[in-house]
Amino acid sequence: MGTAMSGLFAGASIVAFGKSVLDSLVNYEYFSASLKTLMKGDEKAAKSLQNQLIDLAKNTPFSLVEIQDASKQLLAYGFNAGNVTKNITMLGDVASGLKIPFSDIAYLYGTLKTQGRAFSKDINQFTGRGIPVVAELAKQFGVADSKVMELVESGKVGFPEIEKAFQSMTRE
Repeated sequence: MGTAMSGLFAGASIVAFGKSVLDSLVNYEYFSASLKTLMKGDEKAAKSLQNQLIDLAKNTPFSLVEIQDASKQLLAYGFNAGNVTKNITMLGDVASGLKIPFSDIAYLYGTLKTQGRAFSKDINQFTGRGIPVVAELAKQFGVADSKVMELVESGKVGFPEIEKAFQSMTRE
């Protein structure tokens, strides 16, 4: 009876493994197709980016699926394909350091890029997730933390300043 049960569990494990391999291949094909679409049919550039993202997944705590999803978000928001890996790494460092979902930070960062300027709501969303963007902006502008929201409300904080703040947070 024990041998039969062992065989049954082994068979189930093999089937589950086969299904996960098949799911991975299907995901890979979908991602390849979506990259080509987002990169306006440039198959060579899409393949190059895909290989960079696979290497990144091997060397970070994030799964390939998380990295693929974040990269699709950034490309859809208009980030240059040549900078996607750098941005994914930077956002991943912040996400992993604060234990927040990678997709959340990619969404917030990407929507801010499309807006061009930061609004109080954006700053509050970053701050609410534990991202110390106010302190970084205060350093950039040479003001007290309490003055940052005034700068935001007056339109003086745009995506370039937020990008610089993230770069500052992730420097060694």
